[in-house]
Amino acid sequence: MGWLEDLQARGQQQLAGMMAQVYDSLPPGAPRAFVDQVPLQGRPAEVMIAWYVGVIGLRPEDVYGILPIQSNDITIAIKVVYLDKPEYAAARARLTGAV
Repeated sequence: MGWLEDLQARGQQQLAGMMAQVYDSLPPGAPRAFVDQVPLQGRPAEVMIAWYVGVIGLRPEDVYGILPIQSNDITIAIKVVYLDKPEYAAARARLTGAV
């Protein structure tokens, strides 16, 4: 793993820790938002949004927003923010090969 990947992995670990603290502070049953960063992999953002929504099975009422991640005025990834539900977690696990 190179230095950039190492730095990104540490950043993701820190973010996960902060999100866990936020979720632990919420009352039981409070909705949990999930934020997933999806690299564009050279494809148009619209294509990757359609792909991600289909693979995860997101319903429109559960999506809070989609944010572009830019580098030098070029969108390189998107962040999809949505209500976290067990079926979405299962789809994410299948996507990453964890199931």
